[in-house]
Amino acid sequence: MASAPPSAHSGSLRIGRVFGVELRVHFSWLIVFALVTWTLATGYFPAYHPDLPAASYWAKALVAALLLFLSILIHEMGHALVALRHGIAIRSITSP
Repeated sequence: MASAPPSAHSGSLRIGRVFGVELRVHFSWLIVFALVTWTLATGYFPAYHPDLPAASYWAKALVAALLLFLSILIHEMGHALVALRHGIAIRSITSP
């Protein structure tokens, strides 16, 4: 017996809807978020600002990772809005 194909939204979490387009985040983004945050907090920020406390590096890294995600989301929303303007139906955007 053949199994059903996986859903296009399997492994993702719905975070909202903008202009009728569903916004989703794939669970793999949590891994990317953690790696970006860790890399910035333990490598980049300490190398360029060595006299700051560790909590400062982690706070900056969290904000930077969130801004990265937000910029990707805004970029993809731009594609969706252009598609909608040209009459192309867009049901959802799933970020990384």
